[in-house]
Amino acid sequence: MLDRFVMGSAKVGARGQIVLPLNVREAFGIVPGETLIVMSRPGPGGHAITLMKSSSLAHMLEHMEETSERIRTLVKAQATRREAPGAAGKGPGGKGRKGRL
Repeated sequence: MLDRFVMGSAKVGARGQIVLPLNVREAFGIVPGETLIVMSRPGPGGHAITLMKSSSLAHMLEHMEETSERIRTLVKAQATRREAPGAAGKGPGGKGRKGRL
């Protein structure tokens, strides 16, 4: 299972540069000149460093925006149905669900 996460190692040079192992570059389609985003997150043994292709991050953010827009639309539609006169489950005094999403 560990080899799903550990794909190699890299030493930091005197100028702070690292060389990504060939298998990592090939697996993720990383080519010379590619921009990688460096991220940090807390972990049990300290902070972990994650690299992500900038193009992948942009795609992920677009997907998150689309998903959040769909969720907003669903929430607004549900709120509109609750506010409609005679709508079932519109909260206290109504039948059905009590104002839950």
